[in-house]
Amino acid sequence: MTMLPTRRRLVPVTLVLLMGGFILPAYGVLGPDTQPTLPDFSAAVFDNPLDINNPFFPLVPGTTNTYHAVTTDPETGETETETIVVEVLHGTRTVAGIETRIVRDRVSIEGLVIEDTFDWYAQDNAGNVWYMGEDVTDFEYDDKGNLIGTSHPGAWETGVDGALPGYIMEANPQVDDHYYQEFYPAGEAVDEGKVLGVGETLTIPIGTFENVLRTLDLSIDRSTFAHKFFAPGVGTIAEQEFLTETGQLIESVNLVPEPACGLILAWGAIGLFTRRR
Repeated sequence: MTMLPTRRRLVPVTLVLLMGGFILPAYGVLGPDTQPTLPDFSAAVFDNPLDINNPFFPLVPGTTNTYHAVTTDPETGETETETIVVEVLHGTRTVAGIETRIVRDRVSIEGLVIEDTFDWYAQDNAGNVWYMGEDVTDFEYDDKGNLIGTSHPGAWETGVDGALPGYIMEANPQVDDHYYQEFYPAGEAVDEGKVLGVGETLTIPIGTFENVLRTLDLSIDRSTFAHKFFAPGVGTIAEQEFLTETGQLIESVNLVPEPACGLILAWGAIGLFTRRR
């Protein structure tokens, strides 16, 4: 989202991410201005859409992942720390005739929830995970922390008002694959993904992960772009967001360990997870 919230498309103290021991290049990775492919939803077959076991985007009901994010104001340099909690719910929702898994993600600052989103995902028979829509609520507070309003930016659903789904994760990602993750121009929800690297190594504070998938995420507003990192058997482990014009890092997101998933994270950190395709 997973996964991370869709507003970030993941998704702490600013951290340095290493790929193979070298600092990641932040700018100049947009590459050629190619056109993304719109996945053919009409050709996809969904016999068991809730069985989402794609190694880079596994959705096991009852799983909760927590992320810390630090956003830096590009003008003042001031930072703000957020907590992102992503839960794979047992509940489902039928979207465009297909049963989807509901994933809830909440973004909080100093205990105040600023965003609460329900995302809907389904996996086709080939192993692609489709992003079927989202219900977004943003919360606005006054200086004293009192709620003063809500809004629903970017909310969309497959089949409603011409909205079409895309891949949140391909079955077999290959470098330079470029595809839509969602396609709803009427609501300005038009996100793209592009595969930048496979089989990479990523070191973050909780450990080192092998066979990492690295993608580039772009929204309809090209003012920023993001690197997202997925570990097999774990899912999203980190994200970096940059200003396109300058390459300045403005947000760094990192998975933090939870007691319930300590074992799986330890396995991932020493590279025992391997890709299944």
